[in-house]
Amino acid sequence: MNRSRNCLLCLALGAAWLPIAASADETPAIHNVVTVTEQRCQGPAILQWAVHPRRRQAQESGSLALGDTGYRVDLSALAPFREWTLMERLHDGSRGVDDSYALFSRDGSGPIEAAYVITRLPEDLRDNELALRQVVAIQQGNTGDGKASFIEADTPFGRGLEMVVGGRVGSTCYPTARFLYATAEAPSIGISRFVVRNDDLIEYSLVMSWPDGVGQGAIIEQAQRRMDGFQRGLAAADPR
Repeated sequence: MNRSRNCLLCLALGAAWLPIAASADETPAIHNVVTVTEQRCQGPAILQWAVHPRRRQAQESGSLALGDTGYRVDLSALAPFREWTLMERLHDGSRGVDDSYALFSRDGSGPIEAAYVITRLPEDLRDNELALRQVVAIQQGNTGDGKASFIEADTPFGRGLEMVVGGRVGSTCYPTARFLYATAEAPSIGISRFVVRNDDLIEYSLVMSWPDGVGQGAIIEQAQRRMDGFQRGLAAADPR
């Protein structure tokens, strides 16, 4: 993933989901668009990037095609991220599969606090039920001392799986690395959704703050509404 500074604990995802009016005279659809050149998750966390060759085009058009994955980021649907940095990483094989990422950081130096992950499924996992069972096993293995809960959920690509993790925060290697957790002084919550589309597993993930005085049920509902908006930002490049 892209950028040259070490990552710290996350801050919360804060803005309301407001519509964007696309106009060449307005603020760019996103502050910056970069491509990741190095992401190191073992030892000191390192995230380095270079300016994306299609940055200006994405800022003006409000859309970024994610290489040859068959998906694009629709920035016009992501108003809360207008001041953030979008980081693209394509065809990463560090997990033993083909992962492509669209990552969001508040300033490009970390932590990553929201992400789309497109994973090309191995042939033996190209079955919806089998793939989602594998998702549960992998995510539970990443929880460490935390706890993940799972329910069915709707996504733009069909029925999938939702995961909620109390206390989860962003990191340099969010969302596919071992989970990190907030301090008592800055409580947070993480929400992810997973869905199988054709030969791909799609993951939508984000973290947000947990304000004082908000109960568990209420914060989960807020996270679900936030996710409903966020997942609209990933679209098929060819809608057929």
